[in-house]
Amino acid sequence: NFNVSIGGYGLARVRAEQFDNGSYDYCGDELTLEVRRKYTRDAETCEELETPTYSEWGPYIDLSCCDAGSNVLVELRVTDVNGNSNMCWLEILVEDKVQPYCTGLEDQFVKCDELPEGFDAFDPAVLSELFGMPEVIDNCSAEAIEMTPEVNLDECGGGTIIRKFT
Repeated sequence: NFNVSIGGYGLARVRAEQFDNGSYDYCGDELTLEVRRKYTRDAETCEELETPTYSEWGPYIDLSCCDAGSNVLVELRVTDVNGNSNMCWLEILVEDKVQPYCTGLEDQFVKCDELPEGFDAFDPAVLSELFGMPEVIDNCSAEAIEMTPEVNLDECGGGTIIRKFT
């Protein structure tokens, strides 16, 4: 089991040595480790590829937000000084554990006569139009989805409306 978490910039780099589990050669200690990965999604757009492709062999592979939540096939190639090589592979689980951050909304105090006629405190679209939406910051991408507000108003219209987002 090999899991990789995407970092704060939406990327993770994994070196070939991190996949090696004790490769050796009876004829010498000099081994070259190379790794490559299979792409099933476009690395720029995250769209599904019709035909999967492999990266070039190299000292590391890169993973991105396009890989988050999926298993990525990785191949390790070990080559000795005589050019003999062998390969092994595994699937790694790519995770995004960085929580998004919401900002941009402040507490507001509004008088009833400042609200539009027919104001509905339970309508997220009305609340969004009047009071705005939060800015969401995340290493990959995220959006704010408004949940049902907690409305605690008395018969005169005084009280609180607490908006929540996920």
